[in-house]
Amino acid sequence: MTLVHDPDRIPTGQQIRQLTGQIQGAREGRTLGSVLVDVWYTVVTVGLCVVFVVGAASTIKNAAPDAAGVGGFAPGELPGALVVLALLGGLLSLAGRLGPLGVGGGGASWWLPLPIDRRGLLRPTVLAWPAVAFGSGAVLAPLAVFAFGASASVASVLGWAAVGGSAAALLASLAALAQGVDGAPGRPTGSRMVGWAGDLLLLAGTVGVAAMALASGSAGTSSAAAGTSVASTFGSGWVLGAGWWVSAPLLAGAAAATVVAERRSGLLHGGRLRTQGSVGERARVAVLSLDLRELSRALTSGSERSRRRSSLAVPSAGPRRAVVLADLILLARSPRLILQVVVTVLLAVAATRMTLLGSGLPLYATLLLTGFWAANTAAAGGRHAELAPVLDRLLPLSARQVRVARGGVPLLAASVWAVAVSAMEVARTGNALWWPVGLAWAVVLAAAAVRSAYRPPPTWSPTMVASPM
Repeated sequence: MTLVHDPDRIPTGQQIRQLTGQIQGAREGRTLGSVLVDVWYTVVTVGLCVVFVVGAASTIKNAAPDAAGVGGFAPGELPGALVVLALLGGLLSLAGRLGPLGVGGGGASWWLPLPIDRRGLLRPTVLAWPAVAFGSGAVLAPLAVFAFGASASVASVLGWAAVGGSAAALLASLAALAQGVDGAPGRPTGSRMVGWAGDLLLLAGTVGVAAMALASGSAGTSSAAAGTSVASTFGSGWVLGAGWWVSAPLLAGAAAATVVAERRSGLLHGGRLRTQGSVGERARVAVLSLDLRELSRALTSGSERSRRRSSLAVPSAGPRRAVVLADLILLARSPRLILQVVVTVLLAVAATRMTLLGSGLPLYATLLLTGFWAANTAAAGGRHAELAPVLDRLLPLSARQVRVARGGVPLLAASVWAVAVSAMEVARTGNALWWPVGLAWAVVLAAAAVRSAYRPPPTWSPTMVASPM
């Protein structure tokens, strides 16, 4: 018997995807009714979330004093535009670290080795990121702008939704296009450069919001003059809000970049697709299980970094100092972690000047969140040590002493946050008691970060309960 190779009988990537979907649907008992129920459940859930967020934002906005403007800023669209810029930077940074193109799990084991066109297999993934980014930007951009007191009208809402959605889609499509750029030996790849660009956008937006908060003055009568000055400069009808002409080229650029990325998807290396797919699956499982520690690990270890041996020799006078120095070196080698600490400090500084938060429970909850974020970001050494407990057991220290030493770097980050917040509150209220309170909270936040890093892993042995998560 002679085997004849017939290229016409080789299935395409789209046919393989359809066959896989049919097999999966047959195993799960997927019917038209179940699909409609899932769609209806998703629509109702998203609708309720949007109504809840809009209602809460309207209640807080109506409770804020009108003299100083909303949030200590002048009523207008510029502060919201800076928040949108920060959100876009976060999206771009996330896209650079998660891929955005990747194949994990069964797809990496069964699809990639097949002698078929890889472009047909990756087409849904290429189209998914710009579509999801467009929907997210269309929802978050108007909410961010109108939370700062901009005039809400149908045209303005639709305009900001179009601008935010098209800008987010463009950034996602550019991230997919940059994934195929291979860096030279010793040079960063396209995805890593995209992640750096997203970090810079996030930092620029946060610095802008903090600068406007400081320039607007504290909550009270002193900020009214500053708010009027800013309002006269930028106004409540900033040109970008009604700039439909802005969204058209952005959307066209997103469509063109998506088409080019889809055409070049067949040239991507299988190893990189597996790596990015595994990072995406780890992040997805961490989000569904509400495990922020594993999410931080996935986003931190997923970035491609060159492993270099440091020539810096730092002498240590004992095991405790060695632990602290190791955590400091780990933080210094992770610019993204340092950026997160800086962003949280800037957000806390802006929160102290926002009339929208007032001086009660909303402000304290925001400060608590930003402070724990800063301390938990600096606790990367504890998270890595919990993942590999042999590192701590090799030290001539007890478990309690090791955890106390691991709290040195989180305490440093929490102290930076506490000094900035205490200085702003002392300047706002004139009460010097904020200094001891802030420093005491720094110790509490560092202890909470270490406890979070060393908490026991979730147990999956009990019977699973069906839930939306």
